[in-house]
Amino acid sequence: MKFTRFDNTFVVRLEQGEDIVPALNAFCAEQAVTGAVLHGIGAVKEATLGYYSLEKEEYVRRDFRGEFEIVNLAGNVTVLEGKPFVHAHVALAGRDEQRPADDFKAVGGHLFRGIISATAEIIITSIGAAIRRTKLPGATLALIDLPQHRNG
Repeated sequence: MKFTRFDNTFVVRLEQGEDIVPALNAFCAEQAVTGAVLHGIGAVKEATLGYYSLEKEEYVRRDFRGEFEIVNLAGNVTVLEGKPFVHAHVALAGRDEQRPADDFKAVGGHLFRGIISATAEIIITSIGAAIRRTKLPGATLALIDLPQHRNG
């Protein structure tokens, strides 16, 4: 990984073989980023994507292997259990080795795993404050915990 910083914005380049989410979690911990938005592009050779099933109260996951462009990577950085937590969604398009008839069909979802094939270029903009995630009573997901805010 390489990066540079401009005020509250980081420009990050991930290298071949890096796994996007763990790499960004480590980066945010090192740079003390606890509240941010992120977006990026790049390419992956392996990915695990998912969607949350309200009925099952768990993520349904699928693995992908092949050559994929990251059409869009979007997410945020918050704090979960005292550590930076990257929550990212991704759209991929390309060639899936397991489903060759699906070439160029886009797939997307929650990004659990994304192994870089060539590079990824990611912009992380800190909002300058920590955003915390909390599991609320009766909830299976850790949601953003927002304090009551009033205008004026």
